[in-house]
Amino acid sequence: MTCGWLVSETIRQFTKLRFPDLSNQSSLIMLQTVDGIITLDYWLSELQRSVSVLRDGTVLKPFYSDTSLRMAKEKISLQHFQMLKLIGTGGTSKVYLGKLKNVSSLLNLVP
Repeated sequence: MTCGWLVSETIRQFTKLRFPDLSNQSSLIMLQTVDGIITLDYWLSELQRSVSVLRDGTVLKPFYSDTSLRMAKEKISLQHFQMLKLIGTGGTSKVYLGKLKNVSSLLNLVP
């Protein structure tokens, strides 16, 4: 079984039970740990990975997409962002703090 299967099964069960927290099925994009275990949360974000790393009793919660960041049917590009500050330089790239124009959320960008 994969993480993608687990997400699909969660959506199916929420729909079957008419769970009120899931008004739009497509907005649930992954599951994450309630305890905020970052490495496990990353693993769960890779939908093709096996769920065998989950121990019995691990409590998960749904993670929803931010609908304010959805774009119309156009491709997203750097022109959609305002670069605010250079926050790091690596061997092959630079990392900027930026925000999507017309949205208050801040993001790390690697152009």
